[in-house]
Amino acid sequence: MVLNFRKVRQKRLESEIRKIIATSIETEYKDLFPSLISISQVELTNDLKSAKIYYSIVGDKKDLIRIEQFFKQNKGKFRNLLAHQLTIRFVPEISFQFDASAERSQRIEYLLNQIHQKDKNDVTS
Repeated sequence: MVLNFRKVRQKRLESEIRKIIATSIETEYKDLFPSLISISQVELTNDLKSAKIYYSIVGDKKDLIRIEQFFKQNKGKFRNLLAHQLTIRFVPEISFQFDASAERSQRIEYLLNQIHQKDKNDVTS
């Protein structure tokens, strides 16, 4: 029962962190980058002391380096924001990581479509 409560709490905090960071980016930092930044996932460690915040971008991949630098430079500001908005005793250390899963999914879908088209062409010829 205690283990289940911990997992529920962990998932709730992950969701709250994701919402707080995403809202902050959308409202305070949206004009900094032409690309759309999306917080795709947050993973908290079991002890709730560390959080990996995964983000993806839609738009120009040239912005990726600038966005990575932005997150490194502003990590403290985001952690401070979490400290003010979360109702927990200890705010986790945070790190930001680019989430390339959306790109991989698009690439796989593209390849599958190509295979499907090739199969169609082979059947009709």
